[in-house]
Amino acid sequence: MTLPRQYIPAIGRRVTLQLFADYHQYLPTLTVWSHLTVRAIDGDIVTVEHYNAKDTGEFFTVPLAAIAPPIGWAPQYTIHVKPDQVDKVLGWFARGIVVRQSHDMSGSMPTAFQPMDNSAQPHWQFCEVTDSVPAEDCRKVFRVAKIETEDIYDVYLVPQSDCTHCQGTGRRTLAELAKIRHESIAELKHKMTLPLKQYELCEAIRLNGYADQTETFECHCILGNFRTLGRSKRAKLIKEWAKDGWDTHYIPYAYGTWERTKETIVQDWE
Repeated sequence: MTLPRQYIPAIGRRVTLQLFADYHQYLPTLTVWSHLTVRAIDGDIVTVEHYNAKDTGEFFTVPLAAIAPPIGWAPQYTIHVKPDQVDKVLGWFARGIVVRQSHDMSGSMPTAFQPMDNSAQPHWQFCEVTDSVPAEDCRKVFRVAKIETEDIYDVYLVPQSDCTHCQGTGRRTLAELAKIRHESIAELKHKMTLPLKQYELCEAIRLNGYADQTETFECHCILGNFRTLGRSKRAKLIKEWAKDGWDTHYIPYAYGTWERTKETIVQDWE
């Protein structure tokens, strides 16, 4: 079994110990959570220096496992990417990857990933390199997950058996629409070719899913606004989507919208 990756601080880095008990065990003369400067590393033993009130350094030795890693450091990482960025991020594995943790505590404090040969500070909040992984270790440390996101507005439902327009087939005919509008089929087809003009009155019409061979189009009874659906219908759709790996959630902003996301692992840890 492969052991978890151990954090190894750079010489000269300021660190703390992980636990309250570590200070009492290894540094009983110091105040808890005192900051220390790494001076040497010999295997699993770290030599640290602490400056006291007289500004004279005191040296101590502590186990490497007792050193607290910086915020954002982890033995392994998952990089979440959009579908069109998958190949780009996979190409970083041959170049090495740098990890930067956000220091902006007013936000969600995200983590940034960059190729090692192009790792300039991307933004003021990512002011420090948290981790640096060489190319030969990238497949052990990183995995890549593709995130697909869709906003949910209108959804397809089971056709209504009592619909007077499609009689439960889910498709309406041009002949039926022409009769309602008191127009000929030829007139409807002509209006379907006219351009739509925003904020202007025009005779152009658009029919969802129109099939020219059968002269049919989608009936309005199979489309429903997801936000205004009844709870039972919405719950049924959410369960069906969950079988395909979709996570559906409500976003309580801008009058409330629904969104679904799907995570697919394209490169797992080795």
